[in-house]
Amino acid sequence: MRPFLKEEIEADPDCTEPGVSIACQKAKIVAIHKIPGKVIKKNQKRMRAALRLRKLAEP
Repeated sequence: MRPFLKEEIEADPDCTEPGVSIACQKAKIVAIHKIPGKVIKKNQKRMRAALRLRKLAEP
């Protein structure tokens, strides 16, 4: 498997935060994992808290 070239990777137009999500023309699904709801909720809570802290730290 060859590494991605910078020209092949672009920001995801649906994501408002830079560097969080990328769009790729030749993306493919390699696995599907079932994630428990409480794990999703816990991580959403952590991400929201980190975003709040980052916004507070901005001048």
